[in-house]
Amino acid sequence: MAVYVRVTTDKSRVFGREADQEKLLSKLLGDDAYNQNVSIISIVGLGGVGKTTLTQLLYNNENVKAQFELKVWVCVSDEFDVLTISNKIYEVVTGENKNFVNFDQLHLALQEKLSNKRFLLVLDNVWIEDQDKWEVLEKPLKGAPGRLPLALIAIGRVLKGKGSDEYEWDRLLKSEIWSSNDSILLALKLSYYDLPSQLKQLFAYCCLFPKDYEFNKKELVLLWMAEGFLNHPNGNMSMESVGFEYFEELQARSFFQQHSAGHKYMEPKYTMHDLMNDLTISVAGDFFYFLDAKMDVNGRNKAFEKLRHFSYLGRRGAENGKLEELRRSEHLRTLLMVLVRSPYYTLENFLVDIFPQLQFLRVLSLTQDSIRYVPRSIGALKHLRYLNFSGSPIQQVPKEVSELYNLQSLLVSHCRWLTSLPTSFHKLIKLRHLDMTNTPLLKKTPSGMVGLTSLQTLSKVIIERANGFKVSDLNNMSNLQGELFIEGVEEVTDPQQAMDANLEGKKGLVSLDMEWSDVFDESQNSVLEYEVFQMLKPPSKLNRLNISNYGGMKFPSWFVGPSFDKLTLLIIIDCPNLVELSTGVISTLEYLNISFCKKLVSIGENEINAGSSNRKSPLREVRLCGCDSLESYICANTVEKLCIEDFDSMTSVTMSTTLQELPTSLKSLAVHRCKNLKSLFYEQLQSLTSLEEMRIIKCESMDDSFPCGLWL
Repeated sequence: MAVYVRVTTDKSRVFGREADQEKLLSKLLGDDAYNQNVSIISIVGLGGVGKTTLTQLLYNNENVKAQFELKVWVCVSDEFDVLTISNKIYEVVTGENKNFVNFDQLHLALQEKLSNKRFLLVLDNVWIEDQDKWEVLEKPLKGAPGRLPLALIAIGRVLKGKGSDEYEWDRLLKSEIWSSNDSILLALKLSYYDLPSQLKQLFAYCCLFPKDYEFNKKELVLLWMAEGFLNHPNGNMSMESVGFEYFEELQARSFFQQHSAGHKYMEPKYTMHDLMNDLTISVAGDFFYFLDAKMDVNGRNKAFEKLRHFSYLGRRGAENGKLEELRRSEHLRTLLMVLVRSPYYTLENFLVDIFPQLQFLRVLSLTQDSIRYVPRSIGALKHLRYLNFSGSPIQQVPKEVSELYNLQSLLVSHCRWLTSLPTSFHKLIKLRHLDMTNTPLLKKTPSGMVGLTSLQTLSKVIIERANGFKVSDLNNMSNLQGELFIEGVEEVTDPQQAMDANLEGKKGLVSLDMEWSDVFDESQNSVLEYEVFQMLKPPSKLNRLNISNYGGMKFPSWFVGPSFDKLTLLIIIDCPNLVELSTGVISTLEYLNISFCKKLVSIGENEINAGSSNRKSPLREVRLCGCDSLESYICANTVEKLCIEDFDSMTSVTMSTTLQELPTSLKSLAVHRCKNLKSLFYEQLQSLTSLEEMRIIKCESMDDSFPCGLWL
């Protein structure tokens, strides 16, 4: 995306647009525009009909200049990235390039700069109709959504669902909410009452989470599933698919808002407006209770006896005494410890006593610092379907967990001290999700996994010989989805076992990591590793591929052709024998990282960099590091961020001319410790019109060759 501070068009060369210009001027300068907080005008048409030219005429009109204190023109690229666009708006408004990474901070900063100002913002070359993204972008321009805008949005979504039914519209017009003292909350209740019955309980369930909580969509769906909320008349849909569909419906009705996408390759987070959170509490009734440090439990004896769903937000051990009231809740189904940050006051002693009383518990979440070890009395929870220890300092999951034969989800992600799981996993025949992400000390996959054919999440497997987990044990797990990390690929000694794994048949996988041993000695067989890798062909819809410590001299043949039409991220690290990387036409690749491949001499420049000759490459970010034999690199014109580090042999870096497109998109350039690099975009510097940041460190051979006046 580029930003133009000055926009010019020769008015004498524009014909036949006078009527259009007058109509648009009346909209820009008329009373309707003055009476609205934010007025939006869309100019729509086919490419090349003159939309930008017409807008430039308006932008430079003297009457427009006189009416607006501030004018901003932003040209949007093919990808509508809200954070990037908002950062560019801030940069043009303030003249400061701060590159905010947090949406909330950026929006507050923009609101402060635009407050009480009449401004004109032009977004040029926009090709998107995603309503959610537009709402996020508009938020700082018209102020954070308050009570009234949220209520209007909610009612608007209700009316949209009514279509043209005059009776329903009239019924809403005569509703009692318009005469209530708190019509805002009642208006939101109207949107709740309009929900299908199956969505009402899903929304009410969210009262168990504090205000400003960042929801992970999958986490919430797994909770709903464990509670039995995801029954669906269409038996062909999985419970998870039903849950995702329900979540998207709630989001479309403004019950959830996308908070931020974080890194573009991470799952987005969602929040709930404070008033929506109040509404969840209002409609949840006596069966739900959220307890934090500020609440008083006195006088709630009867309520605790009726309680079915309970969550606790605590930060100090002195508050743990309030949990004693749970002894009255014999029919409790949900126990969530939310954001517990008390490493010196954990709950093991309390849990040891109370577990035998919680015979009906379905959901148990003991994350972060709530526990240091898992009490063995957990085996009494025979109805448990969801068990979450994520982020806790536990070192092992006891064997009693393998007796929980109704368990659907076991989550131990980010348990950095975890070393072992129960060995008798074959008993968990209903297990659908086993998340072991970021468990570096866990070096053994439980035996008996081969029979768990319902598994959809299996984030990590460790391949062993003898009686350990074999890669062929993945054969029957055809329902795997999301991420899979295969550690210890060097233990696969027979390519047939790799073929039997049938990775290609696991259509739901979107991210695949394969890691060989980082011990490079005489025992390494590069030919065998190639043959095994050849048989581990991923599904064609893979989005991310990460290869580490592979010992072969080349990549498999399936990597050459146009096998993957969804691959956006490729990471290749520590492949000591890799000589040439030929990727075929990966026309979707956005991020490329190749590091410490010491023998690599060639990257298929016309393939990985430029895509096909008649199609613009989406490649945006490239990182090359420590590939000592690579002497040159030709960078695609579309790359926005290029980092080259620790090269002894590289002598030149140039821009691709395959697409004949100048100027380039490069914004950030970093070249570090390339002692023999002499040519850096030589004779192409005039094309680097988008460059914002350039760092060249310890590149001694460039001292005399870099153009005069640009070397610092």
